[in-house]
Amino acid sequence: MRIRTLPPFAILVLTTLVACQAVPIPTSPAVVPTLTPTSPPSALAMSLNVEVVMNYECPFMVANYRKLMAKAEELSDRVEVTEYPLKERRDVEKYGEMNLYIDGEAPFFGPGKEEELERIIQEHLEKKGLA
Repeated sequence: MRIRTLPPFAILVLTTLVACQAVPIPTSPAVVPTLTPTSPPSALAMSLNVEVVMNYECPFMVANYRKLMAKAEELSDRVEVTEYPLKERRDVEKYGEMNLYIDGEAPFFGPGKEEELERIIQEHLEKKGLA
């Protein structure tokens, strides 16, 4: 008996179709929600807010975000790290797309590097006078 497998491209297409049915991709940029800070502005002024919005579909991105969150926490006691898991559609509507945010800005598109994160956090800390 010969077992037939799908080529990798077909698996990728099928996976994408299944994922898109669970969480449809918005067609208009105005529909994409952005992450709003969870802390009051006075608390944000005294710390650097690092927020990670992620789902658990890609184990490589989960590992990357976990590594970056650990790095951010060890850099300074002024860094506050918060994780928002995307489990349901309403989570996507509330928090927006999967990404890492530093004071509401997304410095990376895709996986980030620890050295780059360290440089960006140091710049933000210095800009806020927290270094």
